[in-house]
Amino acid sequence: MSGLILPVITIAFSVIFLLISLSMPAPTRGVGPAAWPRTVLFSMLFLAIILLVTEYRAYLKAKAESAQLKKEAPPKQPYSFRHWISAGVAGLYFLIMGVLGFVPSTALFIAALSRILGLKNWKLSVLVSLTSTAAITILFLSVLGMNVPRGVGIFRDFTLFLTR
Repeated sequence: MSGLILPVITIAFSVIFLLISLSMPAPTRGVGPAAWPRTVLFSMLFLAIILLVTEYRAYLKAKAESAQLKKEAPPKQPYSFRHWISAGVAGLYFLIMGVLGFVPSTALFIAALSRILGLKNWKLSVLVSLTSTAAITILFLSVLGMNVPRGVGIFRDFTLFLTR
């Protein structure tokens, strides 16, 4: 039942701020300043409704299963340290980005994180890492117009070569 709290709060938040966004001035041409907030809020509302339905179904299923398995003790599952390892890799990513630059450190970070989170195939891990790094780099440099850390020494030259 506690899994229903977040979707309900998100639905309330989305509805309240959607109503507030309706008071924004209408655009004279184009989409106007209210388009982005409304898009995000409608997306939040839609996804929160999906989450609410999913959580409610899971709650009903768990309730039915617990009634059947009341007599049996549930098997103990081993503790996973993946979240701690992921946090350590994220910290290392933050530390090496100034030296290696954004592009190589992001590629290494995504490859390492995909392996930690269970992707078994090395080729697929490298492919996901390189395509994600390329997409993120294009997003930051071209779409958002933001500079990314370039690194030091040969890594700086490498990043400058890739981002021209």
